[in-house]
Amino acid sequence: MCLAQTFTVGLLLLADVFYAGEPVLNTAGRFEAVAALLGLILAAAFVIGLLERKNKTFLRMGYDAVAAILIFVGGIVLLYLL
Repeated sequence: MCLAQTFTVGLLLLADVFYAGEPVLNTAGRFEAVAALLGLILAAAFVIGLLERKNKTFLRMGYDAVAAILIFVGGIVLLYLL
């Protein structure tokens, strides 16, 4: 797990400690779940791009970057429609 993800999990712990009410993750809704899934899919696209690097490009970008842009734009549209 990278440092940023560890820091984020630590922030969830702090938010849960100082939040007066039910657990913080119980208040998460569909928007937060879709946003987290979008982050996982984007990370997976970049990991696949790192593993399958063949120096093929589209518009001077690797196919992994093009896929990430499409996933990001599609995810933003999906989040807007929620």
